Amino acid sequence: MATGDLDGDEKLDLVTANGLDGFRSDVSVLLGVGNGTFQAPTYFEAEASPVSVAVADLDGDDAPDIVTANGNSNNVSVLLGNGDANFQEPVLFDAGNGAAFVALTDLDGDDIIDIVTANDVGDDLSVLLGNGDGSFGPPASFAAGDGPVFAAVGLLDGDDFPDVVTANRDGSNLSVLLGNGDGTFQAPAFLTAGEVPVAVAVGDLNGDERLDLATANRDSNDVSVLLGNGDGTFQAASFHPTGIAPVSVAIDVLYGETRFEKDTGESCPSKKYFYYAETFPDIITANRGSNDVSVLLGNGDGSFQSAYHFATGKAPVSLATFNINGLTRDLFDPDDPRDPEDPNGPPSRITVPLTDIITTDRDAFGVSVQRGKVPPRDNPNTCGVDESDPSDRFQPLIASPAVADEVRVLKVKQFCNAVDKNGEGITDTASHLTCYEIRKPLPTRPRTAATDQFGELTLNVRQPRSQICLRSALEWVGDVEIEPPDNALAPGLDHYELYNIGEARGSDRFEKREVGVEDIFVDATVQLKKPRRLGGPTGLSGSRPKNPSGHLSCYSMRPPKFKSVKIRTSNPFGTFDLTLRRPNLLCNPSEMELLSADR
Repeated sequence: MATGDLDGDEKLDLVTANGLDGFRSDVSVLLGVGNGTFQAPTYFEAEASPVSVAVADLDGDDAPDIVTANGNSNNVSVLLGNGDANFQEPVLFDAGNGAAFVALTDLDGDDIIDIVTANDVGDDLSVLLGNGDGSFGPPASFAAGDGPVFAAVGLLDGDDFPDVVTANRDGSNLSVLLGNGDGTFQAPAFLTAGEVPVAVAVGDLNGDERLDLATANRDSNDVSVLLGNGDGTFQAASFHPTGIAPVSVAIDVLYGETRFEKDTGESCPSKKYFYYAETFPDIITANRGSNDVSVLLGNGDGSFQSAYHFATGKAPVSLATFNINGLTRDLFDPDDPRDPEDPNGPPSRITVPLTDIITTDRDAFGVSVQRGKVPPRDNPNTCGVDESDPSDRFQPLIASPAVADEVRVLKVKQFCNAVDKNGEGITDTASHLTCYEIRKPLPTRPRTAATDQFGELTLNVRQPRSQICLRSALEWVGDVEIEPPDNALAPGLDHYELYNIGEARGSDRFEKREVGVEDIFVDATVQLKKPRRLGGPTGLSGSRPKNPSGHLSCYSMRPPKFKSVKIRTSNPFGTFDLTLRRPNLLCNPSEMELLSADR
């Protein structure tokens, strides 16, 4: 999601990238009404599958333009704005392999906006220097880390040259690339974060005028705070719990006030309260797994209070903070030493905006707004009344419905084909699985030990969202110049549930390795990067698994070259036409042992 005034009416508008499911190729523009609500979306074609979006004036005409990162097509789309919330046809520019995120800034000091993409397949950044007319030069590549899925820009070492920090999903760390001021970067320095960091925000969290970092750690359900030293290095991370599966993070001053208490010298009331402006930054996360946002109030020294949670729509995947409707309140100036009851006049006042929180909710196909409001004030004439709970300081405009207890099938996510790994052969060429994303309750967070051909791994099963993979038949759609598949159902194959997993802290880590894979689609050597899914056999509609002890350990891999293929798959849910894009997982038969049911 990106924000900006797209039609020049001084009201906040939204742009969302709609290609996360791999099926849509457009962006949505939602014009703001000015009261925290938005008009119905208008759609603009990006000619790719946009997974990230940013807004800036790229051609110097004072009209905001749109840029999207297109992961499946390894490029970016530029849609130049007309200034009235309408946009021209997209122009595509090459980026890196698996462009997962886009950021816009001036990297070389020429006052022209440049493009940075984080490329999760290529493990690098792409930099496209702007020409000032909405066009861009060829991409330059800079090594980042394992699976960078997010990039943030800031002045991290005090030299006025923009630097970049990436959140590396597959490496569970951050990369800091210090800028040289000409659009190039130094080699990355790596920082430890939580488990599977997927977003990072930059801001001064402790008031020392040095930029600090906050990351959203999807699989450890927390944020990491790394305080900056001012030279591009950072202190060790501290960890702060959030909701389930935080996937977006922001830093902002949300409440902007602190309470001063003054004794009255009487028994009732014994105190009077006065409210001052404050500028302690807070941290906000969007939590895809628990359908809410977490607010961690800052103490001004880099530490934070326990999180408050506010419901959103289903599966919030990005967030932004903004004063949408222009509401403010007047508070005392903390730098004015006068007493609030000084007969010669109280301290001067500062106008402080009320900050709102906006999330895009993937499974609700919409946005949620948490509108900031002034909390109820204590009545100084009433005894025994204390300040209201900070959880009363947001007014949700879209409430999250309750999550049902039953399993809900959402959409197709994967298609699995039997593959010959390192010449070991294929047991059954009819072994095909079609995997659907499902939502089901996961009351515990089990820790397991999975043993396969690569050894033993200690894994945390994290997410309440998983996939169910159904035994399927396969046939071609149209003319395909490869041998016909075996379209019978494999009689001995089970259905499986695939759960998102993360390697447990303190356990032996999986070492990257190369393996040869060959099936009816590819014959290549691929690099396995990290364990990503754990599959367990499951029954369907009352049936029992054929092999209850047969599990799967699935690893993310650097995909080989692959030409899209249209297929038709048949399973107990029906018959569906699909487009296979690129392989990204290799699943091994494995044994599983439950180490603990909850942590």
